[in-house]
Amino acid sequence: MNVARGLAALRGNSEKYLKLLVQFLELHADDMTRLTACRVASDHATALHLAHTLKGTGATLGADQIAAPAAELEALLRANPIKGIPSDAITSRIDVIDLEFAVLATQLQSWAAEPESAGLMLEDASAVARVLDELDRLLGKGDTEAISLFEAHEASLRTVLGVPCEELGRQIRRFGLMSAQDTLHKLRQQNMT
Repeated sequence: MNVARGLAALRGNSEKYLKLLVQFLELHADDMTRLTACRVASDHATALHLAHTLKGTGATLGADQIAAPAAELEALLRANPIKGIPSDAITSRIDVIDLEFAVLATQLQSWAAEPESAGLMLEDASAVARVLDELDRLLGKGDTEAISLFEAHEASLRTVLGVPCEELGRQIRRFGLMSAQDTLHKLRQQNMT
């Protein structure tokens, strides 16, 4: 999962992100069964629609291990009539997608049982570090895009940086970008020790 991208699409709202992952699973987990039925019925249009939707929704939510094989399926379907595609070319991608949905279902059940583990996963340290690096770069340039970046990831940053993140947010929103960069450096130093 590319959680950083999924959360960014929802402006850092981890609760909504988890709900959308559950909905994604409920609505699309049996798409490959439907696609197989489309192949038997020679329903090329529906098969193409299923692959396209799965690719786009998966990518938006950061489910790259589902989106990538769905994109391959879509490309195969766009280039060939459904009956003309070798069975192993479709089956291998269907199997990967089904497996990834099973992994996602297991992970979501685990998170439901232990909500704090979901929070830890959503606050992936490397993703937050990338956001902080980009924020530092923008602040250093005096670029007001820092405001949008901060607001898009504010919930995750608060979790990592704690209460002092409020001061950082105030400085950024008041266009005190140089002061905000100094504060960010201090916060990062404190979090490294």
